[in-house]
Amino acid sequence: MLKRSLAALTALVLAGLTLGSLAAPAHADGSADSVSWTVRTALSKYGSGRPKFTYTIKPGEQVTDGIDIANEGRRKITLKVYAADGFTTGSGGYDVLTPDKASKGVGAWVKPAVTHVTIAPGKQVQIPFTMTVPSNATPGDHLGGIVTVLDQRDASGTGTVVHRRVGLRIESHVSGEVRSRLEVDDLKVDYDGHNPFGTGDATVRYTVRNTGNTALGGLQKVKVAGGLGLSAQTVTLARLPNLLPGESWQAKASVDDVRAMLWVSATVTVTPLVTDAAGSTSTLEPVETSSRAVVSAWSVVLLVGFLVALALLAWLLVVVVKRTRRRSRAKVDAKVAAAVEEALLQETAQR
Repeated sequence: MLKRSLAALTALVLAGLTLGSLAAPAHADGSADSVSWTVRTALSKYGSGRPKFTYTIKPGEQVTDGIDIANEGRRKITLKVYAADGFTTGSGGYDVLTPDKASKGVGAWVKPAVTHVTIAPGKQVQIPFTMTVPSNATPGDHLGGIVTVLDQRDASGTGTVVHRRVGLRIESHVSGEVRSRLEVDDLKVDYDGHNPFGTGDATVRYTVRNTGNTALGGLQKVKVAGGLGLSAQTVTLARLPNLLPGESWQAKASVDDVRAMLWVSATVTVTPLVTDAAGSTSTLEPVETSSRAVVSAWSVVLLVGFLVALALLAWLLVVVVKRTRRRSRAKVDAKVAAAVEEALLQETAQR
């Protein structure tokens, strides 16, 4: 029923996204109905005050940890507890799958001790969980989260169920060969000018794919130039979001007043960024790809016509030069012949 549909009011506060800490745990606040709870990492052999769960683990290995959940509201709440795979959102943020979607990575590896928990006002509980990595797990980064969910009927009386989530991020690195790689595909250049020797606006579109096995961000810039490299302009785009292995990102750049000179070329340069556990970043070898677009079909016709005209002009110049030289030579030969004839006549007269 429409009234019982799940409203995705996502009060999702993943610690890796909000940088929540022990002093400021991830929380959901519903002051209007006195519902409020927080989550934080439990004290364990992995440390205390962790903003998120971070593990370096081998295939086939298992870890045990826990999540603390505190009811800060004034009435009892019952929460669903589940784990799910993470993904990069269309806006460049981080989220995890909702309970109705199947997970294949971290969300399938992590098993909370309970699927539901009831917490009295002002009380806190700790939910242990285990993460078992399959023996055939792919080396590299696998991200997800452990999430608490509260389903409530909307106070307006419409019968709509409000779905509120709050959880913590899980980052696991499975040991093995590390491959950090971004690729740039599907580069397209559009140019709105019609004069092959005039100016216009260029639009560059491309896709960045994470074809490695580690999470990577990136710096990106686009260079646009007319034929023969004229009117070159370089545009620096916003930093790429952290792409998980197998994810892709659609990018677009617009450059105004590009002088075409028959065609427009674009070169995209993406420099991968690696972020370590401490939050510091380092760069990898830049990835570069290029493409071009002819201003219009008439540009080719004009170019061919220009070359033909140039060749014709050169041919005419050669013909004119040859004829001029022949005429000059004929005049010289005539003068020489006349001079010889005159000399012979004078010699004959003297005899």
